[in-house]
Amino acid sequence: MKDSFPLKLLLRPALAFEALRTGEAGWGWPLALFALGAASSAALLALAPADFLAEAGSALPSDGGFAGFLAAGLAGGALFSVLSCALLAAFAGLLAEGRLMLRVPLPAAGVAAYAFFFVARRNAGQAGPAAWAAAAAAVALAARAALRDRAGFAALLKAFLALSLFTLLADAWGAAAA
Repeated sequence: MKDSFPLKLLLRPALAFEALRTGEAGWGWPLALFALGAASSAALLALAPADFLAEAGSALPSDGGFAGFLAAGLAGGALFSVLSCALLAAFAGLLAEGRLMLRVPLPAAGVAAYAFFFVARRNAGQAGPAAWAAAAAAVALAARAALRDRAGFAALLKAFLALSLFTLLADAWGAAAA
């Protein structure tokens, strides 16, 4: 039982991440944890009082129901995970080469572009062309990094998805608090 992936991720994370990096651990557990995390968050949102989302300032409709919240969580979470991992892979390559003063501005600009991407996605009518250009730059940087080191990107994405285990734990505490 101590070698099951979720317990290994909690109790011996270095071994779990090494298994993901080397390919010893496949895509099964990371994808299952991601899907379960999205489902637990969707269930928590569906069971919350009707005015909870509106008071929290969420862009999600309060009447989305479990299926709507699950679809939004899976799609948004997948997009967020892929872009996060690709940008992290891109920044790792940039930070490993050259002078530090010349290396820091590009990752900082990438982070800003990444933030603008999600702001533009949420407020598409108010974003304007600058936000969409920043979003396109973030996506291009992410795609370049993902294509340049496919094995590294895949290992990073598996690890990122596996961290959805902590979403499950947080949702359990959230349900208890609700």
